[in-house]
Amino acid sequence: MRNLLALAFFLAFANPLLFGDQIAFKNGDRLTGAILKSDAKNVLIRTAVAGEVTVLWHEVQELRSDQILYVGLVDGRTIVGRVTTRQGKLEIATKAGAVETLTENVVALRNNMEQLAFEKSQRRDFLHGWEGGLDAGLELTRGNADTRDFRFAFRSARKVGRNNLVLYAESLYSIDDLPNASPHITVDEKRGGARFDRDLTSRLFAFANTDFMSDGLQDLNLRSVLGGGAGLLPWFRMPPTFPT
Repeated sequence: MRNLLALAFFLAFANPLLFGDQIAFKNGDRLTGAILKSDAKNVLIRTAVAGEVTVLWHEVQELRSDQILYVGLVDGRTIVGRVTTRQGKLEIATKAGAVETLTENVVALRNNMEQLAFEKSQRRDFLHGWEGGLDAGLELTRGNADTRDFRFAFRSARKVGRNNLVLYAESLYSIDDLPNASPHITVDEKRGGARFDRDLTSRLFAFANTDFMSDGLQDLNLRSVLGGGAGLLPWFRMPPTFPT
């Protein structure tokens, strides 16, 4: 009797991945480990033998989590519980009871650590997370031509979760210094704008944009354009990375 109790204790605690999360594939293969996170296309699982492995959702036949996962749905809800999938459906065992949805409605799975990192990323202030570049140049020409050209360009983007904001500005200014040149100012343009995108699903998105322009040579003080719409991302251009 003592030997049986010792064996049970050893099996329960010696290897934490022994009864961990499991993924069964359509070709009959199986992975056991700890699910870290997923998006609508990929699932990331940490195994004891192969380390972290990324697998494709459409190759998954069944998935079962022994740990609590945070399930992000396409309608914006997040449901917490143990997850089981079978035949295209996903069941979440929550404290209040079982919740069932289609696998295609799942946009993210996260374990506790990944969920904490995700929530922290959503609380970043507006100045955090920008990426972009600044370009400025001055070109001088002497000889048959006597010109001065100045260009300034700025572009920056910030993506947080499903939201993506892009800002840009550009200025072009050119002077011809030859005495007989007319006009002396050959280019005087300024433009700028912004675009905001919101991912509604893994492929469907909506956007709004605005652009501004002035041109001193055309007596154009300000031209503004407002726009918006929706788009569908082709399957072969869907990003392979996980949301942050």
